[in-house]
Amino acid sequence: MAGRRALFAGVIVGGLFAGATAQAQVKSEDVTQYVTSEQVKNKKDKENLDATLSTAASVSVTQNEDVVGEIDGFSTLFSLGVTGGLEYIHGRNLWQNTLTVNESWARTPSLERFVKSNDQIDYESLYNYFALDWLGPFARFNLESSLFDTTIVTAEPKDYAIARLDGTTQTLTGVTEVELSESFEPLTLNESVGVFAEPVRGDKITWKIRLGAGARETFARGVIANKDDDATDVIELVELDNVYQGGLEGFTGVEGKLGSGKFTYRAGASALIPFLNNDDQDRDALELMRWGLHAGLEMAVVEWLGVNYKLNVLKDPQLLDATQIQNNLLLTFKYTLIEPDKAPEPTPAEKLQKMRKEAAEAEAKAKELRQKADALEETLEGETKEGETKEGETKETTEEQ
Repeated sequence: MAGRRALFAGVIVGGLFAGATAQAQVKSEDVTQYVTSEQVKNKKDKENLDATLSTAASVSVTQNEDVVGEIDGFSTLFSLGVTGGLEYIHGRNLWQNTLTVNESWARTPSLERFVKSNDQIDYESLYNYFALDWLGPFARFNLESSLFDTTIVTAEPKDYAIARLDGTTQTLTGVTEVELSESFEPLTLNESVGVFAEPVRGDKITWKIRLGAGARETFARGVIANKDDDATDVIELVELDNVYQGGLEGFTGVEGKLGSGKFTYRAGASALIPFLNNDDQDRDALELMRWGLHAGLEMAVVEWLGVNYKLNVLKDPQLLDATQIQNNLLLTFKYTLIEPDKAPEPTPAEKLQKMRKEAAEAEAKAKELRQKADALEETLEGETKEGETKEGETKETTEEQ
């Protein structure tokens, strides 16, 4: 166990230095994020290597004393996130490495110790080849896990019943702590290859699709998960096993910016139909289909302050026969340590050339407008003369009568 954790730690540390992450977000349940072809086209004339690194944190402290409906004492919640990335673009090739770490802990007067409420690490390496401006093949690797041990902690003693893999039930009576997993448990690896497409691209909305072969491995043997029945006084837990799957994988999603870029949204859905699996209940591929939904909305209050809401829904029947739902609403303080390369400022000669070009275009436009005005003036003069002639002829006819 110690050797495996050391290996996993080495993978993560290597990822932090060699692929340290791009876009700040909670893990998206196997949803691949694609760079648009426009970003590739803007840099494809030369090799380009970009790196980003940023941090986000939030803190909440509440103190109550003789407040109706509240427990006296301090309540504390704080969270920390590290995100960044390493991106390489050359020609039509794009290789993107991303890593996201999100951690949060909470302490309340009824439970006077810090307990983690969020612990996620997500690493992804993605290669895209833009055969067309909107279409091409891709290959992807993803790793998901937790950095720290997970333990149920309660203020009052509880009774637990753990359904073990060997069919037995372990009973724990009057305990306040139950260890669910160690650090880097469970560990999920995802691999996929196939074709991606971007039928609609724009600032307000970009529609993305992928389809191909996918595989996942979840190392979860010995991990305990909650499967409680509210109708009983005992809290039911279940021991998980390793899961290996391979089959058809698909994804579709939209993202964009609204309100002059102040609001950023994304939503997507993914599914893996595992025709190959190690299910001991002999369920078919559709019964074991692993699917996920995600949605997110970010509002930038100022450059260093934002409000984020994220929703993740995951159904993974072979691992746990329950729908996993996670909601996150955060007020985050962000600081960017390393920013991506920006386009270089134009030289004075380039500025002069641009001004001359704009002046020439303006002069040509003015000439075109003058020609149109002259033509309209000639038409109006002709109509006026024709009207005067007809009026004179009418007057003469009236006088003769």
